[in-house]
Amino acid sequence: MKIQVKFFGMIAELTELNSMLIHNIHDIDSLKKELSVIFPKLKNCNYVFAVNKKITTNNCQFSNADEIALLPPFAGG
Repeated sequence: MKIQVKFFGMIAELTELNSMLIHNIHDIDSLKKELSVIFPKLKNCNYVFAVNKKITTNNCQFSNADEIALLPPFAGG
């Protein structure tokens, strides 16, 4: 299984990437652990996950080819 992970705002700046493919990660908790190993600076960052363009606050299972976004805090105006 592979998923597409997209980075936005300050998350993209920290990772120096806009997106990447990750293989054999099956849920948000596992992805968060993997990303903190690859990008240690993310440990001190606040962000939320969106799975297929829907923000989620719970751990959820991924399906092959899901699109996962890491979204930094944002404010309306």
